[in-house]
Order: sequence, then structure tokens, then C-alpha cells
Amino acid sequence: MIRLLLVDDHQVLLDGVKSLLDHTEGMAVVALAHNGLEALEAVNAHAIDLVLLDIHMPVMDGLEACKKIKAATPDVKV
Repeated sequence: MIRLLLVDDHQVLLDGVKSLLDHTEGMAVVALAHNGLEALEAVNAHAIDLVLLDIHMPVMDGLEACKKIKAATPDVKV
């Protein structure tokens, strides 16, 4: 089972992608985040295999979040 974190500042996009992935065998969305800071917290709080990450977000953008996620948890795919 691939455990996913979805990160985007648009709730409707998060809901839509989550809905699609919830019906995909072998994948489970275990957390949602609205910015890079929430993404870092979610990666630390959950066993995440894959992060689907928006680039342009408030608080911390996706590029900075990606760098920090990879530095802290190099096995997580972003």
C-alpha cells in the first residue's frame, strides 16, 4: 500500500484528487496539507511514502517544502 500526502492550497483540488485516489487500489491518502509547513508536519506525523506537492502555496512554497522533506526523510518520494 502506497501512503500518500496531498499538498495544495486549493481545497477543491485536494478533494478531487483524494476522491480519485481513494478509489485506486494500492493507494491510500493518509493526510492532506494546505502549505509547505503543514506538509512538513504531516510527513513527521504519518508514515508517508509519496508526497504530491503543489509549487505555489502560501506560508512555505512547494520548492522549499520539497528540499526540507527530502533532507529530513530521504526515502519519501516527492
